[in-house]
Amino acid sequence: MAHHAKLKSQVKVCPVCELSFHNRKKWQSRGLWESIIYCSDKCRKNKKAPPTPSTPPR
Repeated sequence: MAHHAKLKSQVKVCPVCELSFHNRKKWQSRGLWESIIYCSDKCRKNKKAPPTPSTPPR
């Protein structure tokens, strides 16, 4: 039984759930890996809003 190796250490961390995820064969073949940010559609839909600058104390 052959084991398929992960695509050479291409790992990203999802900014929403903070889980690591690996490059997928379909992303690699379509040249999409560089544009992938989130690990899933759920995380993409629940992306964190950028932090707003806090107002200085009075």
